[in-house]
Amino acid sequence: TGTMQDPSGGAQPQAKPWQAVSRAISSRTRVRATRSTSRVAIAAPPAARSEEGLLALTEMLGDGVARDVVATLAAGIASFLWVKMFGWLASNDVLERKLSRKLVHVSSGPLFMLFSWPLFSSTPKARFFAAIVPLLQAARLAAIGGGGMKND
Repeated sequence: TGTMQDPSGGAQPQAKPWQAVSRAISSRTRVRATRSTSRVAIAAPPAARSEEGLLALTEMLGDGVARDVVATLAAGIASFLWVKMFGWLASNDVLERKLSRKLVHVSSGPLFMLFSWPLFSSTPKARFFAAIVPLLQAARLAAIGGGGMKND
């Protein structure tokens, strides 16, 4: 059998492709397969800047309720501004109202998960804080639909 270069530069016995993939998945590294399935190169993931920011957030607020309150406020303000931005684009005829509404609906959930989900702590209570933002948006839409609130 041949040898394969590992990321540290040393030679190691060539593993079966599924072993390399399994090892890469378990160690959170990326797998890059070559044309031949008998060779799989394993590369370390790029350094994430967001991890540094999350570590700083954890150092400042800890991993508990204070962090969850700040994350809830940040996510709530960001989601409100996101909706208002599309409202402004529609009212200034940059986007049609129907397209604006669809873009808000399609983008809000994934953006909430992608950008604000990591801000919440790892405590079991964090899920309740994270649920506040979508619940407030749903209550706002219900109030507008029921005539209890004016849609600006």
